[in-house]
Amino acid sequence: MFAILSLFKTFVLRDCLINRVRTLITTGGIALGIAVFLAISLANRTALSSFRDSVDRVAGRANLEISPVAGRYMDEAVLEDLSWLWMAGGKYAAVLSADVCIGEGDGETESSEVIQLIGIDMLADSEFFSFASGGGTGGSRSLENLSGVLLGRKIAQEEGLSPGSSLTLSVDDRTVSVPVTGILEATGLGDAYSGRLLVCDIPLAQEILGERGKISRVEIIVAQESLEPISEKLNRELPAGLAAEPPGSRTRAIEKMTRSFEYNLWALTFIALIVGMFLIYNTIAITVIRRRVEIGTLRAMGLRRRSIVLLLCGEAALIGLAGSIAGACFGILLADWSLAAVAETYQRLYFNIPLEKVALDYRLIFLAVLIGVTLTVVAALPPALEGSLVEPISATRRLSNEEGIDRFSSPLFLCSLLLCSCGWFLSGLPPVDGFPLWGYLAALLYVFALALALPLILKLLLPAIACLLDTVLGLEGKLAALTLRRTIGRTSVAVATLAVGIAMMISLAIMIGSFRETVTDWARQTLVADLWMRPAARDGGSHSAGFPASIERSLADVDGVRAVEPWSESPVLYRGRPAILGGARFEVVGRFGNLSFVSGRPSREVCALITGRKAIVSESFALRHNVSPGDTVELPVRSGVLALRVVDVYYDYVSDAGYVVIPRDLYVESLGDESITSFAIVLQEGVDPDRVRSRIVRDLGGLSRFSIRTTGELRQRILEIFDKTFAVTYALHTIAIVVAILSVMNALFALITESRREFGILSYLGMSAASLRRMVLVEAGLLGLLGSIAGTALGFVLSILLIYVINKQSFGWTVRYMVPGDFIIQSFFIVFFTAVLSGLIPSRMASRTPAPEVVRSE
Repeated sequence: MFAILSLFKTFVLRDCLINRVRTLITTGGIALGIAVFLAISLANRTALSSFRDSVDRVAGRANLEISPVAGRYMDEAVLEDLSWLWMAGGKYAAVLSADVCIGEGDGETESSEVIQLIGIDMLADSEFFSFASGGGTGGSRSLENLSGVLLGRKIAQEEGLSPGSSLTLSVDDRTVSVPVTGILEATGLGDAYSGRLLVCDIPLAQEILGERGKISRVEIIVAQESLEPISEKLNRELPAGLAAEPPGSRTRAIEKMTRSFEYNLWALTFIALIVGMFLIYNTIAITVIRRRVEIGTLRAMGLRRRSIVLLLCGEAALIGLAGSIAGACFGILLADWSLAAVAETYQRLYFNIPLEKVALDYRLIFLAVLIGVTLTVVAALPPALEGSLVEPISATRRLSNEEGIDRFSSPLFLCSLLLCSCGWFLSGLPPVDGFPLWGYLAALLYVFALALALPLILKLLLPAIACLLDTVLGLEGKLAALTLRRTIGRTSVAVATLAVGIAMMISLAIMIGSFRETVTDWARQTLVADLWMRPAARDGGSHSAGFPASIERSLADVDGVRAVEPWSESPVLYRGRPAILGGARFEVVGRFGNLSFVSGRPSREVCALITGRKAIVSESFALRHNVSPGDTVELPVRSGVLALRVVDVYYDYVSDAGYVVIPRDLYVESLGDESITSFAIVLQEGVDPDRVRSRIVRDLGGLSRFSIRTTGELRQRILEIFDKTFAVTYALHTIAIVVAILSVMNALFALITESRREFGILSYLGMSAASLRRMVLVEAGLLGLLGSIAGTALGFVLSILLIYVINKQSFGWTVRYMVPGDFIIQSFFIVFFTAVLSGLIPSRMASRTPAPEVVRSE
């Protein structure tokens, strides 16, 4: 044991210190990959745990919950039918919750941040709602608190409020002023939503929200042994449109919705880790090449092959551990930025929970370090096994393993073709529980297929390049190409590493560019009204705000308005997954709208068919639930089960939950909800939209608070949200390129070390230091050029997979394939010149090779 440790110190540690530049480059590449993985993982974990924690804190000790299966509210009269629960040893309490905004103003405005309003029975059993407040004249559950709100500590600090202050809220399209009677302590219910909430008695909450007689749900506490029979009894006896389920059901439903977004981010981070694996493979392969004589000597002295493998894998593990620890530290610093990058997507599409600061999870940090070390050891295993096969008699043959790779290049190419065939087959398989598992596995197979195909491709290509460079650049160019051909194993790994990074950049650029252009065209084609209006609270981030129905008539009377198209939407569950039920006036949509349908039929024709119990569904809904035109969709609503025949499927890029859109009168009848989410306003011909907007603000500003945008402004807003959604993706492919460039530099350092003998002889024969530098720079340029070409080819393949398989299975959106040619050309030259620049330091090292010393050793 002590002999192995001593040998490890001499063979591994000393070599790492001597070649510290190469060691630092490899360590840095691994650190970047781990940093990205940890940052994204912490951001995802924080987002989902914040949502789960807030739901749990509001639910308290409740183990059963009655809530509407469609819509946001239910009649509080249901409480009268639950008195039997007391006889069964159970307890129950009502809750009313909604999004509201802090802000005030008149007319057209944009509200400030969104917070959660929670109405509870202040005198209910403390088992339901555990909280404490300070600063008031009474206790937390005093009668004084029935007339005002308890304010979350975070909001109180930010707004400078204290007991006795007055707080103005933006609710739907109204402002409401409420007194503050206390500040919640950061425990129990007061710690939900990161302290960004208001708590008040249910009657006051109903008054604030304008929802008299309404509640959101009923929390129930029953003995565990009675849970199942009581749940079954409730579901038998509850009115249509209500269901009794454990509180965790809401969390699980949302987690199902976020799974695609979460897993896609993780999959992208693993690409950065794969690039790091190529880097460590390259490093250990170089170690084997460079130290064959030492390995052969150790074998001659009796060291077993297993010990050689352990030494080389130990070197990889050491580098992997150092890189993973450094990456974990950097990932923690990067996590808050990652959370900010993904927070808006979570809040806009899935849940309205404040996401401000990453919560460190030490188990996740340990897992990231463990993954880093494991992947480095796995990547190092093939070259380590190759090193263990070195025999003492062949140790002096410096290129024996390069010859082995040369000899096996054809079989490797056949393996590459096999992997491509497997990838093509897997890309046609359906998703697994909504996740495109086979699509990502196909992408991984294509990456390894390229790596296996490169030795044969480069073997055939580099001699031809040498002849060409001999004509163009002279002897230096020819020698550079032949040197890369001589070291085909290391060259192919360096090119593969760079190619993977570039492929990630190209494929994501094509996918994002195609998606952006598709959304732009969709917005241009679909958003044809002149003005778009929605409540100020919804513009501030509320998911539940709406207009009263009377606003529609007031809008129609504004001078210059030709038609008003109201839109309503409400959450609904379909087959256990959240979806959105929408209500529209199809007679207006048919005349003035321009929906784009999968069938290709004109919007007017399809809208004319939607009467009675008929509907159209969005593409994402159709793909998620395998629904086609002519099928019947059964939605649970307030009035019972609503059976709808699907007329057609329309393109939509607003939500991946999916829409079911029905006539507005059926929507109001089914949900008992007349509120309107937004208005599309069509103006008379020749009328200036800004002038009509001013009239609407003047005429309705005293009645309603709202945000109103022109079509151009709305389209711009959509693109701004789109760019924010993909901000983290841009960062991921940038980091992958950085890691790949480090691999090129690493390969060049190894080449200089290995070719020291050749450089010395060339210098002795009269080649100048400048010529040696040019030779190394040409090698760097060739690596960059070959990597860019291979990466661009692989990038196009991966982009097709991303757009037509992974994206469609994840989100259900059809994206038209478009190639951002200018971006690809610019990236090609940037990567090429960056690769050349990465050869500056190695070229200086080559030019300083001492010729006399090398010749004496010969």
